[in-house]
Amino acid sequence: SDLNPDRTLGVPIRRSDKCHGHNITGSAKGELDCPDLPTYMEGVRKFLEFDPLIENVIVTSEDKSACDEFLELLGKEFPRLRVVLNVGDVQQGTGSGS
Repeated sequence: SDLNPDRTLGVPIRRSDKCHGHNITGSAKGELDCPDLPTYMEGVRKFLEFDPLIENVIVTSEDKSACDEFLELLGKEFPRLRVVLNVGDVQQGTGSGS
């Protein structure tokens, strides 16, 4: 593969039952205040300021809608970046593997 790990940023987006205030039946209460997607984008901006040679972003999430929305934001602001999706993501909408 031509994916250079030294030029790659990983963005794991956690949502659903991990977050305080969720209403997913059968799940425990959330563990943290999950950042909004603009906060994740700010993190990407800061990494790119630190290392403008970043070429790739690997995006992973159990929440398909958050992933889709983040991909749209990335494409608008950083069209030069190659986005790699974790094809192993189940995107079941919870942190549970089932």
